[in-house]
Amino acid sequence: MYLNEFQEKPGIINNTDWLLKVEGLSKKFTLHNQKGVEIDALSNFEMELKKGECIVLSGPSGAGKSSVLKLLFGNYKLTSGEIKIYHKNKIIELLKTEPLQILDIRKYTMGYVSQFLDVIPRISAVEAVAEPLLNLGEKKETAVEKAAAMLRKLNLPEKLFSLPPSTFSGGEKQRVNIARGFIFDYPVMILDEPTASLDKKNVETVCGLIREKLKKGTGIIGIFHDEELKKKLSTKMVNLNAEKQ
Repeated sequence: MYLNEFQEKPGIINNTDWLLKVEGLSKKFTLHNQKGVEIDALSNFEMELKKGECIVLSGPSGAGKSSVLKLLFGNYKLTSGEIKIYHKNKIIELLKTEPLQILDIRKYTMGYVSQFLDVIPRISAVEAVAEPLLNLGEKKETAVEKAAAMLRKLNLPEKLFSLPPSTFSGGEKQRVNIARGFIFDYPVMILDEPTASLDKKNVETVCGLIREKLKKGTGIIGIFHDEELKKKLSTKMVNLNAEKQ
């Protein structure tokens, strides 16, 4: 199962020069236990993500980096602004779309790798990684083979493949999480500090996976804790502290 079965061929092509576009994005949080005090998490943020780009968000803690990612993925509701994504040959405005369509976007167009793995404890590691392909209609045998190959690439011991990730160390869980996120060629990927729990060897492996995606035309937006990693991977740096000034 490949991305261009759901997008225009060849690869990721549309009649615009962007995959994801953000205009005037703002988010306020209301602290109900603090007499309704409002906090501006993000104000008037704008961004365009193009094919093969890796946009790295920078700025101090509290600048709104994680809020941007959660807004893009639909986990937070916008206060104002627009998020447009190119999905199945159409431009979709996320603020105006239905929940079922957001799920469809996550299934086919927008992948997400967080710092934490959240799966049902009884699912084995290889099944957790194969699940996105199974949801797309891939045959189970093929999906499991691809999942195993991805886990091997990320240096997870094969004796762990059949075990539930809830029993793993933090670094092992994160490798399962990364494998699950990278198993399919999404046109857009969101990465929230994917290498935070990894050793140097596996950080380099993940860098390689990211570069492979960029070569295929995937657009990536992410947060990375390591300054050297930011410089290695970014084609564009966006400073959210500057956005608030």
